[in-house]
Amino acid sequence: MEVTDRIASLEQRVQMQEDDIQLLKSALADVVRRLNITEEQQAMQNKKGPTKGWHFRYT
Repeated sequence: MEVTDRIASLEQRVQMQEDDIQLLKSALADVVRRLNITEEQQAMQNKKGPTKGWHFRYT
């Protein structure tokens, strides 16, 4: 394999890895956003207190 072919191959691998990193960043940002929404909803429910309905307590 010539040096120019090897360099082209390495550049292609780097580009693919950069694309993968961007996808991972996007997925992580989505997970963090969803986690924040869930935590906010849980905090709002805790402020409201218990909801109406049957609550069973197991002892």
